Amino acid sequence: MNKLFLVGFVFLSTLVNAQLKVTDWMSKTGPLFPHSAIIEGDTEIGIVDVQQSKSEALRLIADVLEKGKEVKWIYVTHPHLDHFAGANYFKIFFPKAKFYSIQGANEEMTYQVKTRRLPLGQGTPGGANNLPEEAPNYFLTVKDNEILKINGQNVEIFAGKGDHPLSSIVWVPSAKTIIAGDVIFNQIHAFFGDHNDIDAWIKLVERANEKKPEVVVAAHSKTANPSGTIVEEQLQWLKDLKKAMGENDTWQYVKSELTKKYPTWGNDFIFEFSYGVRKK
Repeated sequence: MNKLFLVGFVFLSTLVNAQLKVTDWMSKTGPLFPHSAIIEGDTEIGIVDVQQSKSEALRLIADVLEKGKEVKWIYVTHPHLDHFAGANYFKIFFPKAKFYSIQGANEEMTYQVKTRRLPLGQGTPGGANNLPEEAPNYFLTVKDNEILKINGQNVEIFAGKGDHPLSSIVWVPSAKTIIAGDVIFNQIHAFFGDHNDIDAWIKLVERANEKKPEVVVAAHSKTANPSGTIVEEQLQWLKDLKKAMGENDTWQYVKSELTKKYPTWGNDFIFEFSYGVRKK
């Protein structure tokens, strides 16, 4: 009996401590080609970011449905359209799942749909009709250092500023993986038009770096599953951005400086766009 108990205890402990699987899921269409992440346990799933368009959301939903597991929660790292636009479809297909994001996200999502749906639609297949007409307003709030669970395993939230002032990253300890939202990019020039607090952005990236991740799911990335070395690269890019903005705060100068230092990085259009929408 004691041996059976011990075997059972070891078996249950193995299940509880099993490594979560993180899948880097990339959009097939532009203009921004955002990445989502599927965090998969033995019987449960968590989804981070839900795509930029209705069509991409439905592709992601199809892949999740075919796994045959319970969607426990959906988490949106920050309220930019290319990360939350598919939420209403996830609400339909996974009505029991809880929806989480940062404090203030519901209000900001409403603002984003109102002001950026049409501009983003210009580069989206299907146009603005492929983007949500109504913003979601049902997200529950998570705070900095809050923990979500998948099959008993911790998934940690670190809140701060990224390319949006209401940003966060997700740390999956058992997989040694950071899901970076728009805080860490992989060889992609980052949007910076929603705030000027680059120091706070640097601070959040430094928190990610402290975890020494082996894998990073970057929301905008040249490759899937880049290594943790891109965290250091993002830190340097932000420091170079801050320096250039301090020298000459125009998009022409900042673009010239950053593209000289990072000539192979994508999205060089982002400098003019960031300055065009900057909140003064």
